[in-house]
Amino acid sequence: MASKRPGTETAAGPAELEYVARYGGWNRQNLKLVVLALVFCAAALLPTMPLWLRVTDLAFFGGGTLLLLGASLGRPVALRVDAAGITLRRTPLFRGSTAQTYPWPEVEQIVIWGAYRMDYVGVRRAPGAAPLSGRFNGPTSARVAAMTSGLRPEVALTGVPANNWVLDRARLRAAVAQFAPQVQVVDLTTPNATAAPAS
Repeated sequence: MASKRPGTETAAGPAELEYVARYGGWNRQNLKLVVLALVFCAAALLPTMPLWLRVTDLAFFGGGTLLLLGASLGRPVALRVDAAGITLRRTPLFRGSTAQTYPWPEVEQIVIWGAYRMDYVGVRRAPGAAPLSGRFNGPTSARVAAMTSGLRPEVALTGVPANNWVLDRARLRAAVAQFAPQVQVVDLTTPNATAAPAS
């Protein structure tokens, strides 16, 4: 029987039961992004395009794509469910300040919803939970998130898009059932599902 490596057990069970989703890698979404960027960069080389528009095109589509892919190919964690709680990261950029860990005692629901043809994952927190810290957690961000999602601002504000990573609903539910069976996973992309509505 194979021996277990030190540190592969958590307080709630084996580390294999953790659910971790990572950004990046050469998936279909990344390939589409590269192809689209190449099309726009090729258009910038047309002799009829004004110089200012050519520079803007190359800087935005070329530079922006390289920056995002460079950050994504480092494979930072987008979502983690383990004994400590659920960790969500909004973007592979600004790594240290866009990740938020929600300890299980603060979590009532994990909510999945759809917007802009993407899945979003967020958290309904227990009353009295500490205010969120980090980037994009101010009142303006909360109002914008609520308008685009139809959820309460405090729920919508925690949402992260499954953009450049894949959300595995079955693994998410299994990990939550293992580490925090009292927490409900609500998928608003399925019929008859309900969560905290916008006030």
